[in-house]
Amino acid sequence: MLTKSETGFWMGGVPPHGYDLRYESYSGDFMTHLRYLPDASKQLFDEGWQAVRTIARGESLAVSRRDRCRLVLSDKSRVNVVREIFRLYVDERRGFKAIADSLNRRGIPSPRGPQWSKRHSGKWSVSTVRAILVNPTYMGDLVWNRRTDARFHRVLDGRAVERSQADARRLELNDESDWIVVRDAHPTIVIRRIWEMARRLREEQEASRLQRGINPRTGERVGAVASVEPSGGWTGARAKFLLSGLMTCAQCGSRYEGHSQYRKGLDENGHRKRTLGYACGGYIRHGRHVCEIGRIEKDLLERTVIDAVVNHYGPFTGEQAHQRIAEALEQQIGGEVKQVAKTQAQIKSRLRTIDKKIRAMLDNITKTNRDLIDTRIGELSLERERLESKLESLAHLALSQEEQEQIIAETSRFIASLPSSLTERPLDDRQAAIRRCVDGIVVDRTDGTLRIELRTVPTVAGGSLAPSTETVLVGLNGHTSGQLSSLNADCPNSK
Repeated sequence: MLTKSETGFWMGGVPPHGYDLRYESYSGDFMTHLRYLPDASKQLFDEGWQAVRTIARGESLAVSRRDRCRLVLSDKSRVNVVREIFRLYVDERRGFKAIADSLNRRGIPSPRGPQWSKRHSGKWSVSTVRAILVNPTYMGDLVWNRRTDARFHRVLDGRAVERSQADARRLELNDESDWIVVRDAHPTIVIRRIWEMARRLREEQEASRLQRGINPRTGERVGAVASVEPSGGWTGARAKFLLSGLMTCAQCGSRYEGHSQYRKGLDENGHRKRTLGYACGGYIRHGRHVCEIGRIEKDLLERTVIDAVVNHYGPFTGEQAHQRIAEALEQQIGGEVKQVAKTQAQIKSRLRTIDKKIRAMLDNITKTNRDLIDTRIGELSLERERLESKLESLAHLALSQEEQEQIIAETSRFIASLPSSLTERPLDDRQAAIRRCVDGIVVDRTDGTLRIELRTVPTVAGGSLAPSTETVLVGLNGHTSGQLSSLNADCPNSK
């Protein structure tokens, strides 16, 4: 249920990271700006944002009950961190842990340090990143009743109802239909379109995890003890392979995987010599009766793909870069508009069907079937609310001219930095960059070629729902099929 309000005042508590508080008197006169610091102290600023004093942890600001406050943007570095988290999640499809690792590696301060409580380490965590990505405050909305920790009652359908004591948890999430929302109550940090895209992506990923029997919040496998699914999938401290998850075998359809092979002798550190490569997963798991190993040296394969990517986007560099990117994006955005319109039409059709069913049930209600019909109408009403919410979300997926210009500028910068992004940065950054460009790679060892599905333009926030791709056929840096087949011998000492 959406509740409109003209006030939009903050109801108390620590504001979301990226926002500060502006205190005003009842008559609207400025009092002070307040910013929470990682050590749990609070800093006060005057109207021109000059620091006035600091309030130590445990002390409170002296205000009257008639005074009130609003959310305002915090300093630029904090705002940019929030935008960076959404960019990494939406643009680069990084998981919560991969985003947290990236922020920690760069030494970016987390919202709360260990001075807050023993629970806080001062490092970014999976839960901290997720809390930002699910918070609608960042698109300018004030939302209350998202969760409850009341002992005896909760707000449901706009009224207080008794909580079930069977649930031992104090904190419980409320259904979105019970949220109380004030739209456009304060400045946005991310545009509504990006927030909606992040929500859709998160819901798809969490649904996929549930299907695989994994708790989407904790990563624990249901029914297993402390079995954790690594967030981000193809990233992590132990990852070694740039192209993991992108390649398939043309012969058997299995995924090409990272592959270690031991050689005779020891290296300079006294360890067994080992070379890294990629090989057919069908062979690795099931042996020769499924496929050949098809092993390709890691450096050779990755260098070939990187060269193909850089060459593909060569036309989008130089003096004509802006115009060419704009033309390519216009084609993708046009396709997106059609897809959004199609989805909207499907939802509206389903809404009409639901309304028709409800009317038919009401016309045929009797004393004997009243309870059954009431239950069914309640189910249809809930489905109707969900569909209307989705329809409203789709309405925010249209791109403004300003947003298109931002996408063009960001795409141009990304393409210009591709050579260094794919070769010089840490592995998880290189993995994220390659996945903005490549949809998939098919390895055909019969002729020693790679069929690379490259996006017409790299994926960007606000890009197409279904990005257009082009197939590029490349050889393994001049290797013929005969030369490639010489790498396909069985490797008994590999793993």
